[in-house]
Parts: sequence; C-alpha cells; structure tokens
Amino acid sequence: MEIDEIVKKLLIRYPLFGNVIANLKFKFTNENVPASAFTDGKNIFYKQEFIDDYSDAEKEFIIAHEIFHIVLKHIFRNLGKDSDLLNYVEDAIINQMLVRDGLTMPEGLVNVEDALDYSVEELYMRFLPRLDEIKEWMGVNTYHIDLSNLDDLFAEMFGDDVQEMMSQNAGLRDDLLNDFKDELKYFA
Repeated sequence: MEIDEIVKKLLIRYPLFGNVIANLKFKFTNENVPASAFTDGKNIFYKQEFIDDYSDAEKEFIIAHEIFHIVLKHIFRNLGKDSDLLNYVEDAIINQMLVRDGLTMPEGLVNVEDALDYSVEELYMRFLPRLDEIKEWMGVNTYHIDLSNLDDLFAEMFGDDVQEMMSQNAGLRDDLLNDFKDELKYFA
C-alpha cells in the first residue's frame, strides 16, 4: 500500500484529524536511524524498512501512530522530562488507542496493555524506576528529533510573533498565580 492510500484510509477513520493530516508532508528518507518512521511535528519521514518490512495493516498503524504524536502535541511535552521515558509512555498510550480502534500493531512496539488506565504523567511515574532499561530499549528502537531549536520550530509553526505571545502568556500566568496566592491568604 502506498502512502497516499494509507493517508486516505486514515482520513476516513479519523476525520477530526483531517486538517492535521492534510497539512502533513510524507517524506522518504535514507537517514541512518533505528525507527522505520518518525516525525518532527510537521513531516512524517519513512524509510525503506517501512516499505519492505510491514504489511499494509501495520503500515497504517505506524503512520497513524506518528499522526497521533502530532495531534497530541507530544513534541512540545518533552520539556523538563526524560525524553526517552516520556516517548515510551506516550507510545504505550498511542499504541493502545490504535489497538482499541482495531488497527494492527506490528511486533516489537511498546505494548503496555493497561496504558489507557493512566494519564501520561501517571504512566511516566509508574515506569520511572525502569528508566535505565527503557532508555536502552528506546536507544535501539526509536529516534528523537533534535529539540535544541525549539524556539525556531515554534516560530516556524506559529509565526514570528510567537515569542511575544509566549512572553505575554507568561506574564498573565504569573499575575493569575499571584492573585490566587493573595486570595489563599484570606483562608489561612
């Protein structure tokens, strides 16, 4: 099955994500990374292994998995947390969502059957004691986009005024927190 056909099937299955899916670019890559498909938040890259090694149903699962990372804005959640562990628990939740939706998960992906019983934060804390083991597994099986240029990515996705907007939002948040602290004094 070709990428265009997979995208059409996913648009039918997930019409609410249509705007996201329609604005993605799907790119073949020869990068030497362990993942057969990965995303940078605006593109989904796939390698020859993706084409050769997976059934049509598994290809649909893999592309849906990458789309879910984008829809759920996972690329922006990595701040302040271990990126491998966070990606692991995000993968666990996404994979169980897709299995629940009837898609066919390829062998060897993160498979935590009760993942949907937890939030990302709860699952993160649950697997924190296994951090070293998970980091090793993720290093062999996945690929993380370099987030060192996150400000540039924000600017590219949201325009040049993003820094101004983020600064204003930080100011509003600080004002709200100070007001809340002042109100708590009356209850102390």
